[in-house]
Amino acid sequence: MKFKKFALAVVLAAGVASSATAKDGFFVGAVGGYDLSSKIISESKNIWQFTYGEKQLDSSKDSAFNFGLRGGYDLGFHRFYGGYSYGFGASIKDSWVEGPYNYMDQNGNEAVIKNSYNNKFSWDAHKIVAGYESRVPVFQGLKAVVGANVGVQFLKFKTKYAKTTQILSGSADVEDYSYTNKCKATNFLFGVNLGVAYDITPSQAVDFGVRYEKGVMAKVKFSSDDPENDGDMGGTKFGSENIGLYVGYSFKF
Repeated sequence: MKFKKFALAVVLAAGVASSATAKDGFFVGAVGGYDLSSKIISESKNIWQFTYGEKQLDSSKDSAFNFGLRGGYDLGFHRFYGGYSYGFGASIKDSWVEGPYNYMDQNGNEAVIKNSYNNKFSWDAHKIVAGYESRVPVFQGLKAVVGANVGVQFLKFKTKYAKTTQILSGSADVEDYSYTNKCKATNFLFGVNLGVAYDITPSQAVDFGVRYEKGVMAKVKFSSDDPENDGDMGGTKFGSENIGLYVGYSFKF
């Protein structure tokens, strides 16, 4: 029992010492990370469907890097900040072959053909957030961090479609195509993070941990270079969800 009381006293004393040596004031810093899961979500849960032949792709999940800048005020136990970050492009590629099969064009010409389809779905995001972190001393220079943030996200995503046809025998008129659909959405964003921070000096600190961010559903603006596409998305809404790791550095004035 005496040992437990002594150990607790040492930990508390170390925490007080850490708080005393840490310097309060304004800070600036950078934070980067890796989203283990970067996901785009539609109201139907399927972001995009490639429905050529019998092939269909419903997945909208990839991994991606992100980087940002932030600044605010550090009170030792509490930190308030604002920041900007960019989520680098994540993407999904899908390719398949259809055929060979017999084909007849409008003029009655026949050929044996094979179609190759190559589609790519990609997205990135700019984010502006304001956040708060509770930074509780654990041991000398080391703090447990729990935080939350809210903000706005400018989400962009596009789908490139391409089809090429190879004539294996015979002669017929065939048509290849290549076009891109683009969408933009402005989402309300919220997130939470859990990690640890370490005060290298009274003015410098590093932190790392895990975080979760959610972009709330919002209507999209649509454009396409496909002449047969009227650009009507029918009021479709899209959002995002990211889960990943982060590491940051800050300098206090």
